[in-house]
Amino acid sequence: MLQRQNTFANPLCWVTAAFAVATTVATLPAEAIAATISATASGSMTPTIDESGNPLINGDFTITPTASARNNRLGNALDEITTWDFDFTDDPNFSAFPTSEELTSALLTLTLRSSFNVSSDDVKIVGLPEIEDIDFLQGLAPRTVTTFTLDLLDYYSSSDILDAFTSGVAGLIPMEYRDDALISFAQLDLTVDDATGGATVPEPTATLSLLAIGIAGFFSKRQRQDRQA
Repeated sequence: MLQRQNTFANPLCWVTAAFAVATTVATLPAEAIAATISATASGSMTPTIDESGNPLINGDFTITPTASARNNRLGNALDEITTWDFDFTDDPNFSAFPTSEELTSALLTLTLRSSFNVSSDDVKIVGLPEIEDIDFLQGLAPRTVTTFTLDLLDYYSSSDILDAFTSGVAGLIPMEYRDDALISFAQLDLTVDDATGGATVPEPTATLSLLAIGIAGFFSKRQRQDRQA
């Protein structure tokens, strides 16, 4: 009389099934984890006025006159160009920041004291177009201290920003603001959705091999025990 064969009594079948399940799990997408790095620059809101004709160093900021400046007077927020570098290399997550991923935000925060005609001021990443007609500056009264935030992705592409981040000195983004405000603080936060979250993922082949060996060993032992019974 024929007996129905128990397919899963064969250890090879269990190994095959386990391999299929583990492979499916291994190919599931990892949960995205936001990764952010930040850099700041700061200076005095009331630097000493300089009329020497040399650049004025105000903390992390360097102030020079515009081409249309009427004199060499610097530090009064009139006809001035302010430059600085965002240095991300001090951020503890800098070396692990995944520049191959698209940025999801690039938040620029500025604290400034306005002068006259501030509504026509602009800011930019050096080498990229100026960001003009900034809403936060429209109608701002002279000698007003304000803080505002822009998402640079509203003006530049992710690749433009990351190119600035990786070219030249890696981790430094040069910035420029002109011309009728004094900058005392600046911060840039770059964020990506890192699919791995920086976690180390074990090799699927190694994991599956160990699983297969373990299952095969288990059923080999069971078969020996059945024969001895």
